[in-house]
Amino acid sequence: MKAFDDRFEDFSEIGKLSQFLKTPYDVLPDGEWTDVAEKLFNLSKSKLQMEIIDLQEDVSLKQYRSASTEEFWAKDAIDKYSNCKQLAINLATMFGSTYICEASFSKINFLKKKISDKINRLSP
Repeated sequence: MKAFDDRFEDFSEIGKLSQFLKTPYDVLPDGEWTDVAEKLFNLSKSKLQMEIIDLQEDVSLKQYRSASTEEFWAKDAIDKYSNCKQLAINLATMFGSTYICEASFSKINFLKKKISDKINRLSP
């Protein structure tokens, strides 16, 4: 059980970042999410705080406030908030990369078993 806890200890921390990804206009600049982002992704807490304040006040982005998460973070206007954008990319892609890794290991195990079975059948 300890191994499981160790492996997933940061998982609960990631939940604190989900509001930032979904609704960046609703997070507090000095909220706990900046501590988590700094700890897990090595992003500067102070730069994130300054960028989220600027992002929340950016008039050119106000029109996208009701846009979907994907549409909002895909806007070119977001590029000037590099730390916020990097955090959004990290959060959006982390589960996809884990899935690909797990799927690859499953395929390798399947092939390994298939080859092993073939060798066992051929040997006397």
